[in-house]
Amino acid sequence: MNPHERQYVDSLLGVAAERLVERLVHRAGSAIDARRRLSEPGGPDALGVPAFVDLFFADSLLDNPAGACVVLQAFADAPMPPVAGATIGPALVAASKAAFLEVLAVKVEEALDVAALYEGEVSR
Repeated sequence: MNPHERQYVDSLLGVAAERLVERLVHRAGSAIDARRRLSEPGGPDALGVPAFVDLFFADSLLDNPAGACVVLQAFADAPMPPVAGATIGPALVAASKAAFLEVLAVKVEEALDVAALYEGEVSR
């Protein structure tokens, strides 16, 4: 992967994490509650995280085979997520979304943990 493409994907990941953290904190009322709800069984689905990734991919023009390949190249060393698709194009898009979601989840959890620490400091 070219360095500029990797930088682009890293930048998109940062933007997505920032937007998702903001959305989750708004929905849950605090970073502490958002982190707790996210870690509950079914939490990401209940909080709309997969739908967020779908919209983010559409807004970023990544919901096509070429965009999916850029994302998949960035995560080339990660295990291949299970995907279903009748043709290669939709399977590539599904795999790229799944890989992006896995990395995004880690970044969002880290950001919520930091925000929760600050909330705890403020409430003392």
